[in-house]
Amino acid sequence: MLIGNQLPDFIVATATMQRRINMREIETKRLFLRKLRSDDAESIFRNWASDSEVAKYVTWNVHKDINETKAILDMWLAEYDNDNCYRYGIENKADGELIGMIDVVGYHHGNPVIGYCSCRRYWGNGYMTEALGAVMKELAEDGFDTFVIEAAHEAELKQFYAARRKLTGEFPDGKVDMKKLTEEYDELEQAHETTYGEFKTVRDDLHRLWKVKSCVDTATRFNERAEEQKLQNRPQTRHKKEELSR
Repeated sequence: MLIGNQLPDFIVATATMQRRINMREIETKRLFLRKLRSDDAESIFRNWASDSEVAKYVTWNVHKDINETKAILDMWLAEYDNDNCYRYGIENKADGELIGMIDVVGYHHGNPVIGYCSCRRYWGNGYMTEALGAVMKELAEDGFDTFVIEAAHEAELKQFYAARRKLTGEFPDGKVDMKKLTEEYDELEQAHETTYGEFKTVRDDLHRLWKVKSCVDTATRFNERAEEQKLQNRPQTRHKKEELSR
């Protein structure tokens, strides 16, 4: 668990508007954060609830079967009737797949505690950082000024908040211009995507070169063995010719 005053400069935003009743759905550049539905059970079970690797980083155990997932999902759906319920299914715009969840799992001294999990196939692409930033912005607009993050991926969170800390340093009075903050964050995210894209290009080129080198090395070794075989066969050939001439 990471608490705002334990990790420097957790996002602190000011808001004077009253709380809205019930959560709103959120759209980001790559994601659609929406309420869960009863027909999400299969995706939840398949994509993360049945994955023992995902379970290593969360507080719940692997679901034994889809019936267990359906029972828990029914509970989650019923909780949408509560005004303080923030529970989002994370849908990937690119393929329409439900790739994870992010929700307020409780309140610590009145501050929302945010937890999340995601499908392992989508790890390492910044989706959860994108979802987390969107939910925190939503909570700030609803009047919350401190957040508690509960997740095992602490290294990723520290990177996320290091970027946020750099941006919020522009506001010495502690007030955050959320519009400007979002724009700056989007620029950082785009720079990250560009850098990662360049890295993948170089990596793919290296893989192709390695394959070519492997083929060349194999051909060279084959030719060397063929030459050795020829050298070994030459004396035997001359010996046979001498016998025939006799």
